[in-house]
Amino acid sequence: MHARTLPAPPVAVLASFFAFAFAVLLAGCGSDETVPCETNADCREGFQCGAGPFEGECIQIVSVIPCGAAYCEKATHTCENGACVPRAGGADATVGPGGPDVGPPTAPPTSPPTGPGPGDAGPVDDGGATDARTFDDAFEPPPAAPPTIVVQSPADGEIIIGRPVELSGRVFGLTAAGRVSFTLDDMPPARPLVLEGDTFQAALTLPPGRHAIVLTATNGGPEGQATVTFRYDVRIVRDGDRLLADGAPWRFIGLQTPSLRELAYQAGLGGTDRVPEVVGEAMRMGARVLRVPACDDRPGTPAAIQTAPNTYNEAALVALDAVIVQAGDAGLKLLLPLVDAGDGLGGVNQYLRWHGYLVPVPTDKRFFFAPGEIREHFKTYVRMVMGRTNSLTGVRYADDPTILGWEIFTRGDAYGVFDAASAGAEVADFVSDLTQVMKAAAPEAIIGTGEVGFDVNPSPYGRTVDPFREIGLTGPWDASHGFAWQRNLRTGTVDFAGLQVLPDLIGISSDALLYANLGAEWIRGHAAIAASERKPLIVTHAGVSTVFLTPETRRAAAQAWLDEHAARGFTGMIVGNLHPDQFDRRADPYGFAWVENTDAADPQNELVPVVQTAASRLAAE
Repeated sequence: MHARTLPAPPVAVLASFFAFAFAVLLAGCGSDETVPCETNADCREGFQCGAGPFEGECIQIVSVIPCGAAYCEKATHTCENGACVPRAGGADATVGPGGPDVGPPTAPPTSPPTGPGPGDAGPVDDGGATDARTFDDAFEPPPAAPPTIVVQSPADGEIIIGRPVELSGRVFGLTAAGRVSFTLDDMPPARPLVLEGDTFQAALTLPPGRHAIVLTATNGGPEGQATVTFRYDVRIVRDGDRLLADGAPWRFIGLQTPSLRELAYQAGLGGTDRVPEVVGEAMRMGARVLRVPACDDRPGTPAAIQTAPNTYNEAALVALDAVIVQAGDAGLKLLLPLVDAGDGLGGVNQYLRWHGYLVPVPTDKRFFFAPGEIREHFKTYVRMVMGRTNSLTGVRYADDPTILGWEIFTRGDAYGVFDAASAGAEVADFVSDLTQVMKAAAPEAIIGTGEVGFDVNPSPYGRTVDPFREIGLTGPWDASHGFAWQRNLRTGTVDFAGLQVLPDLIGISSDALLYANLGAEWIRGHAAIAASERKPLIVTHAGVSTVFLTPETRRAAAQAWLDEHAARGFTGMIVGNLHPDQFDRRADPYGFAWVENTDAADPQNELVPVVQTAASRLAAE
């Protein structure tokens, strides 16, 4: 004989059992029928205080066994071939499936239960006919309901920024033999789930991005499940001449993706969403940052953000929202310039047209930089974009750690706008004013200018200028471009030294070797000044042009610059421009793509292998 503990059946189960088996299970209580009871102790021997429809009455318990469509009294009968057969010395009556009515109830068991009531442990025999059983043992209970899981943290859809992620919650209906497990992003967790009573918790170490947790609880039968999806991210902060993530130095290889927002806009109109293609390829290359223009001022262009002065296309802004969401879900960061210094996205010339300069000439651009109506117009746009709340997440751009930082220009250049005697003073005043507006709009973001790197004096650059002088190239330091890079870098509201390696814009000839070597010298000279100013150096665009270079020499030039980045420990380098497969290469001399269903090393992928190698090397440091 073995003792076991039986769970108390739910009231609904008791009620239904009494309804269909009352004649078999219950005998009249005789004189005890009208005697109220609260516990079994109130009833005489052989009776218990009833439950369900007989609550408060003493009832006699007779142990039965199922037999076909009927029940047999266990003490006197066994079930054979669907019929009740008397045990030796038992009663003569038999009940088969659909058989005769049940006769009078038998006498009480010789050893009635004496415990406090249904659901408590009682003696259980191994097939004998004399052991008493509690009411719970009179029938086989239905399968147990699956456990219920309630996740308290993280909340479904939550964005967790910069704090430890702890999985916690409760499981209801789990037995002592039950178990709870979970998977993280379809992979087994590194740590087991800790259970204390019905609560669980587990500390998680996660990379930035969207994550899914699936919890499963079972008692050996049906499973209970709960799923939560959430995004985890960390904010990148500046510490002197480096960037930090969770207190550790953070460096990156990135990609410029100029068409990403327009792809999202087309998807919003019902077209194929190609943003995941570009984002996925960037991740496969190991990129950590995407540079995406947060501006488009071309009137009449469907995807334009600003269609008229201070008039904004909400659908185009929602497309920018979508880019931020998809980048954040992938664990990538974004660097967002706010105006094109040229004409590609409307830019400075479009601001001039809106304010009466119908056919702007280079010298007219000084009115964009000067204090006045046009500058204030641009500042209004800056506040609008940086202060926007993402329509898809409800998170303000200023609070979203997906946005690594902001720049004023896509490509800062004011060639032929100012007299050399001004030595960059007008642009310096503009940079100081605009970066203060940007800092006020997004205090946590890092701010840059988006300059190419032109200056007004070659002396601070030392011997790195000599190779340029040898080929007669002094324009980048003669104030003809209107920017004073070092002076602008000293602005207190400028957080990093942004530099662009665009040899064809700088004036480097089409010679492939010069293209690679002078590009590296350009980086070295500016890096020395950035170090002296204690600010991180980020090459925000390294462009190798198809106009001057073959695919092989493009790769060689990019490799030389990426090697310079790795050897000298610069903070980041953004290579561009990455487009989806089958883009028009004639439309973008800096463009490249990862051709679908090809290996990275396939020659037609051009810059893909050098970016992937550089990112892998950086990740291994």
